[in-house]
Amino acid sequence: PKTGDPGVQSLSDLGVSGSPEKVQTKELQEAINKVAAQKGTLVVPAGIYRTGMLSLPSGLSLYLAPGSLLKGTADPKDYTTSGEEAQLSMKEVQDVRIYGRGVIDNNGLALRKVIGGKKNATRMLATKNSRNLVMEDVILRDTAVWCIHPMRSSDMQFRNLKIISMTRAESSPDDGFNTDAFDPDNSSNILMENNFISVDDDAIAVKLNRGDDRKDMTNIIFRDNVVFTMCSALKIGTEVMGGFTVRDVLFENNDVLHADIGISAYCYRGGYAENIRWIGNHFEKTAVLPDNSPHHHFCNIYLNTR
Repeated sequence: PKTGDPGVQSLSDLGVSGSPEKVQTKELQEAINKVAAQKGTLVVPAGIYRTGMLSLPSGLSLYLAPGSLLKGTADPKDYTTSGEEAQLSMKEVQDVRIYGRGVIDNNGLALRKVIGGKKNATRMLATKNSRNLVMEDVILRDTAVWCIHPMRSSDMQFRNLKIISMTRAESSPDDGFNTDAFDPDNSSNILMENNFISVDDDAIAVKLNRGDDRKDMTNIIFRDNVVFTMCSALKIGTEVMGGFTVRDVLFENNDVLHADIGISAYCYRGGYAENIRWIGNHFEKTAVLPDNSPHHHFCNIYLNTR
């Protein structure tokens, strides 16, 4: 998109310029709200934009130009503490697109050091009761906990992303860094394809856990991804519970370079899984971890029902 085209506005047009020092959450949120109200496209030009949590409204297209960086502040005061902490938040919205060749950096390792662990740490993107999201081409870096977490949401596509959160390689071992790449949770019609994933925890963990209004979830597709993980690569669970069913999940044509467990499935506490398929996946190195790893399964396939 080009500034000046119909519906396209740049942060610079709205008086926001990059700064490696200044926190601009308020200015960025105001620009987002203004452009979304017009169902337009907001261009983030090259530069560093330090920010706390941003809420993405319905109708927004957010384009991150090459050289642009949205960087988290690592200050817990800049994020909600209601249990919905995230760098980018979508709550009861629809029709959002996030794309471009820029970077979103949660600054998660620094944040965890400030708060002393993972409690109240931020996810990169959390959606709740939302639908029709497309996210493609951007780099997602250093999430404090789960990277992409759709909750009670539907009709979402994640393509050509680079998700990099290898926190254990950057610090000492910690049981539960929880830097999962994808955690579709009580959500349906979720597509994840052609992504590069390098994370400390699960590459994908399909969950049916969050919220009191659980319902059956269906049509989860994870295909043509390249995965390097210190934990599970292609996973159902851990949290599949509550008397409802996860069905029609496809893991297809993924290249797993490294994993604690190649394929894993957890289904317990009254939860069910139906028509779960692993087709044409390639596993290069599984069941091999450093001696100081906190994980302990070390296997190619792991099933847990209780």
